[in-house]
Amino acid sequence: VEYVRRGDPSKMGGYMQLFIYLIGVILFVSGFYFIKKSDNVWNGVCHIFVSIVFLMLTQSLLCIANDMLKIPLRAWQYAIPEIAVGVYWWYMIIFKKKIQKYEYHILDVVVVVVMAAITVIWGIHQFGPGLENFNYRTMDSGNHLYFTRQLIKGEPETFMHFAAVNTGVWISAFRGIIPVFYEYKIYIIFDLVVLFLNGVMMLTCLRKYMTNTFTKIVGAVFSIFYMCGHPLSSVVFGTAYFSTGMMLVIVIVYFTGIVLNREVNKEWSEALIAFSVLGLAYSYFLFIPPVIGGTFIYLFYENKVRRNQVTHKLIRNSVIVWSILFILGVFYLYEFYVAKNAVIFNSLFYEGCMYGHPYGDFLFFVPFLILLAVSDIKSKKIGFEEFLFTMVFGMLIVLALGTVTKSVSSYYFYKIYAPLWGLAFICTMKYIA
Repeated sequence: VEYVRRGDPSKMGGYMQLFIYLIGVILFVSGFYFIKKSDNVWNGVCHIFVSIVFLMLTQSLLCIANDMLKIPLRAWQYAIPEIAVGVYWWYMIIFKKKIQKYEYHILDVVVVVVMAAITVIWGIHQFGPGLENFNYRTMDSGNHLYFTRQLIKGEPETFMHFAAVNTGVWISAFRGIIPVFYEYKIYIIFDLVVLFLNGVMMLTCLRKYMTNTFTKIVGAVFSIFYMCGHPLSSVVFGTAYFSTGMMLVIVIVYFTGIVLNREVNKEWSEALIAFSVLGLAYSYFLFIPPVIGGTFIYLFYENKVRRNQVTHKLIRNSVIVWSILFILGVFYLYEFYVAKNAVIFNSLFYEGCMYGHPYGDFLFFVPFLILLAVSDIKSKKIGFEEFLFTMVFGMLIVLALGTVTKSVSSYYFYKIYAPLWGLAFICTMKYIA
């Protein structure tokens, strides 16, 4: 009992690991932020948080080593490659003068502060002023806290490890400093941080449409309303892995958009899309067919049919990058979807506690979505956002048929509404703009 109260007696080692990890995080995030990725001037406020998300994506891919080697997760293991990459980026920034240009707007600061305030207020409301109450509506939260602990021990038991590894790295970094019993608070903090990042990523995605006073107000309101819908519901029900899945759907839309619009240099194109796509695959399985499948189909159409951004150098780099990531992806899918008896597919009919409404939440969007569809038909070109919305809606129809045949529970049926929620906001904003 005394050990649990005090934590690891070796606090000096704990502080050293925390220091090394913080150095890695600072070098990596700041390096990614300032390294030149585009000739365009980017939004400075939003990309601070895009850099943090890219760190989380990188850590989820580094976790593959822990899965393959079955070694305990330690923060310093992640700090070493982060320091190495960060140092390289800062070398390019300082000596090669490859510096990204940014512009800053007070509107972004205001919206981000409002989102932070909502996150803090809700955190206190649900978990108490000191986050002392592990107050979730379902037992999913306990399961995933357990999965995180098993990952730290080197005994991974989850196939959706994006949230587990990023939470686990934080817990590992504070081992010996925070008493073991109170490590559950780090799980809560991570959950709230992802809620906040969901809102900021939506703002980042909508920012290009916010060109005048009216659209700026609409975009700001939409970003906050999106955050207070399904992302907040995920916090209530304790499904952190689900929250990260919603966030990464928005990230994929943003990264794919800047690649297709040639707003990012070609050497970064593969990394941004590949990291976000694999991050989603490691986050939540149900989003893989419509979102990742839809992304691949649309990129194939753009590159092969419309000849957008296809060069010999790009093809060569793509073959190298995607071959490596394909091998890692195949290992992951085999390990957790085949070798473990495809347990996830056998559980699709299990019921659970989940917020759901068959259509009411989307009534506001319907007129705008119809008008956007008509506009696309007239122009004979469908945008990536609308295409992805169509793919996710198609997945919803498939799951609806599954509920009729009793092969899919309402619990899993209503989960597909979460990415549809975010895509509906984006498509509506696109038409309004």
